Amino acid sequence: MSSTGRLKTEYRQGLAGAYFVLARNYFDLDRSKYHKAMEKTLILEPNFRPRESRRYPAVQRVFGFRAAEQFASLKRKVMCELQSA
Repeated sequence: MSSTGRLKTEYRQGLAGAYFVLARNYFDLDRSKYHKAMEKTLILEPNFRPRESRRYPAVQRVFGFRAAEQFASLKRKVMCELQSA
């Protein structure tokens, strides 16, 4: 903690990143948990930008996190289908 009682920037960013990973894991399983984890992500770091592929941040900036995650979810499903074929 800093002297002002707030979380240090590095800790806040790390915690936001952890909530983001949690949110991504919930996206296809439980949308309400996804939304709660994303809310915590953005409360901790309102300008959060994930370190993902080149496409994810581009889609996220234009269309938002939900659209970027839908795109990523579709990509995961297609890749899974291709690997099982």
